[in-house]
Amino acid sequence: MKVSAVIFDMDGVIFDTERLGYILWKKACEEFGYIMTEEIYNETVGVNILETERIFKKYLGDIPFDKIYKRKIELTEEYIEKNGIPIKDGLFELLDFLDEKKMPRGIATSTERERAIPLLQRANILNRFDVIVCGDEVEKSKPEPDIFLLTAKKLKVDPKECIVLEDSDNGVLAATRAGMTPLLILDFKPPRPETLSRAYKVFNSLIEVKEYLKEII
Repeated sequence: MKVSAVIFDMDGVIFDTERLGYILWKKACEEFGYIMTEEIYNETVGVNILETERIFKKYLGDIPFDKIYKRKIELTEEYIEKNGIPIKDGLFELLDFLDEKKMPRGIATSTERERAIPLLQRANILNRFDVIVCGDEVEKSKPEPDIFLLTAKKLKVDPKECIVLEDSDNGVLAATRAGMTPLLILDFKPPRPETLSRAYKVFNSLIEVKEYLKEII
């Protein structure tokens, strides 16, 4: 396998935020009198904010989504101020390895740019990536391949030579549709059987991913 670039999802791969996201979305909804279940949240994992709004309204009706989302952001900021940004185990070791190999890398996140860039800056890892593409910079959200194809274009590499690190059903499907090689890192939401089938390999952590990449890069 020829590998010309590694593309990371952000939430659930770089940041340990999927479980936290569920807790904070649930709390924000409850403050406005709505009950968001884990099943609803799981459907939103890996999609952009416009698709998240559509999913919420499908199950909860005509909710004041903008106000709930604003409150969720406030709760997130409060958590980060108190606890810092939770980073996935093995991230720095993996980035150091990719540095040694001079391997180009990018981030393809469904989070909008005005939210993603400050988080990466606060975690002191923004400069560890060559390209950042966010959910509000493409027309179609994951599971469509647009965000991965744009990331490959900006990295100036062939999509077929990209490895994608993903934790969500939508992300793995998007990477597959882009013609890339998806590696699935297990996280908060158990993957669907078809996602396990689509993933080239399945890992429990970025530490395991690094050991695998050492064999092929």
